[in-house]
Order: sequence, then structure tokens, then C-alpha cells
Amino acid sequence: MVGVTISIKKLLKILGIILIFSGIGFYFNKVIIKDICVKSYYQHLLKAEYDKAANYLFYWDKYSDRPAKLPALAAKNLYLRKTELLTGRGYRVVEIKDISRRIDDGLLIYRVQGTYEVNGERNSFEDELYFINNKIMIENSTDPYLRYRDGKIARIFQESYDEGLIFADLNNLIQEKEKKSEYNGIIVFVRGAIADGVRTVLKVAVEGKYPGKEEWDFGNIQLIDGAGKRYLPVKWSKGSEDETLIEFAGSPTKNTDVTLTLKRINGVEGKWEVKFPLKVFRPVELGFNISGKEHGNELKIKKIIFAKTITKIEGEISGDDLFEETYAIIAGNKINFKSVSVDNQSHKINLYLMPVDYLKVNNLKIVIKFSNPGTKESFFLNTDLKW
Repeated sequence: MVGVTISIKKLLKILGIILIFSGIGFYFNKVIIKDICVKSYYQHLLKAEYDKAANYLFYWDKYSDRPAKLPALAAKNLYLRKTELLTGRGYRVVEIKDISRRIDDGLLIYRVQGTYEVNGERNSFEDELYFINNKIMIENSTDPYLRYRDGKIARIFQESYDEGLIFADLNNLIQEKEKKSEYNGIIVFVRGAIADGVRTVLKVAVEGKYPGKEEWDFGNIQLIDGAGKRYLPVKWSKGSEDETLIEFAGSPTKNTDVTLTLKRINGVEGKWEVKFPLKVFRPVELGFNISGKEHGNELKIKKIIFAKTITKIEGEISGDDLFEETYAIIAGNKINFKSVSVDNQSHKINLYLMPVDYLKVNNLKIVIKFSNPGTKESFFLNTDLKW
């Protein structure tokens, strides 16, 4: 019996040792997996493979410790819209110098040191990150462009396909509001706004009993500023079930009280007037007298307006050939214009581009691809702008 008892004690001791080493092995296996995830994320950044880097991130919206209330694919798509702004700014991570880790209050924290480049200018950065649900959460960084590559997503401005509005949202330029007007049981809220001298965009919500539709149907919308000037809508987004973005052409030139008026919502007639203060971000305007010619077509550039959510290029164009494509070259990257408008009588042309930081980017090239309807020949007109 004594021999049997001793054998059992030895067996229990051996089992205990095995369990300890198994636990240690399991812990180190988890650490190794996290090491691989961190290295993979930054390797994809080095290659500007943002679609692959997206798979390693923890996505969140209001609270950084809670996952975003979106399907994984929708969250990834919003992340990719953010990273498009990195390309437009000539940003890329060019070097990872060191990856280290430490344990702080039981939490495994990584420190990543590297170098990023913007339009040829290099700076060092340092990220601190940890894992939530086996995904990377970047808590702190000295990289001012982190907001375009981290996992924060999912507000309505950011959900739009408009790079300028995404930029404004990520840089906290949206003015939060909670102003409303009620008529016949339907309440219209203005919950966000931005005006930058070129356009005004409002986040509008509707509550109450009204016919639901796949697309919003608004009637007689106007925005009226303190001087009585009226701004008409350009478009509104589909938005969510009760929220949308409404864009108006132009904006006040200074801070003022404005009133949003509507007279129809999804077929319901009424009168809604929402009054609220509007802060205006004044744009920077630069005058030019530069032209480019090709095959009898001429483009003259008169002005560039650098606004917070958009860049507007004003000029004149003449010639008989047709546009096939228009885009800009910024820091070696091809950036499509958001829209191009031409007045055939005055020959005035306006080209709208994502917001450009004129202090960090000092040149761009406008490229217009023409085609001759008779000969079906295609050719390019290039105009270089420097400031």
C-alpha cells in the first residue's frame, strides 16, 4: 500500500508539471500567433496592401473596447474608404525598425517603431497596440495619419463614398447638432453639419410616421443663411432607415445662423424649419493664369480653392473634341475627379477633387483625355499647376 501511495503522489506531481508546461506552451503559442499577426499587418502596410491589412484590425465606433455594430465585410469596406485618403496624400509606411512587447497589468502590449513618408518627406512613428478578440487595437501612435489606417469606423459621414466627408469626420470637423422641427407628428433633426466655403453638408434624421421608401423623397428643400441667401440641394444620400446626408451647393462665407426648410418628406406635405448656428471653415484661394493646348483644345486654369472637404479648380475650356477621362496626378498617384461641370456657353469649367493639403502638396497635374468623334483618335492634354 505504501508503494502504491508513493507512486500515486509521484504521478500527481508529474501530471502537475506536465500541466504547468502545457499552460506555458499554450501561452507562448498564443504569443507567437499574435507576433505573426502584428508583423503581417505592418508588412501589408509596407506594401500598401490595405485590403489585406484590414483583416487584422479590430473595428470599433463609439467605444474603443466594443466591436462596431456592423457586419465584418461592411466594416472592412469602410476601412478601405479611409485608406484611399492615404493614397491621395502620398502617404506610405516605408520602414519598420523594431517590434517589441511587454506585459502591463496582465495585458500584452506591442510597441512598433517605423518610418512613414508623405510626398517624399520622411518621419518616424511609434504605435502601441494590443489585441481584442484576437484582432489588433492600435491604442496610441505618434503617426498623425493613424486615423486613416486604424480600426475606428461607422459614422454616417464616414459611411458616405465622399473622401472629403470621410476626412472631415476623421479629423473631428463635423459640428454635432441636435436641433429639430416637428409638423404633423413627423420630426426633422439636424444632427451634424459642415460648411467650407464651397459646399454645405448636413446630417439629417427623420422620426415619426411617414411612408418608408428605398430612396428619400424630399420636396422644396432650402438652406437659408442669416443674410437671406438661399442654397439649393445638390444631392442627398440613401443613408440609413432614418438618417441621410444632404449636400447644398455653396456655403456662407462666415459663421452665421441658418435655417433648413422642407415642405415634403416621402410624399407627406408639411412645413419643417430647423434653425441652428453654422460654423464656416474659410477656404484658401490661389489665382492662376496657366493654360495647356493639344489638338485645338485649350484648358485655362484661373483659380484653385482649397476647402476642408473638397478642392475646386476653376477655369475655361475650348475645343470640339469629347472628354473621355479626367484625373489629377498628385505625388505620383492618379486621383479621379469627383465631378466635372462645363458651361457650353461661357466655356467655364469646374473640376472637383478630394481635399488637398496645399501646405504639404505644392503641385498637381490635370490630365484630360480627349477623343475625336471623326477620326476616333484619343490624345491627352496635360496642365501642370505649382504653388
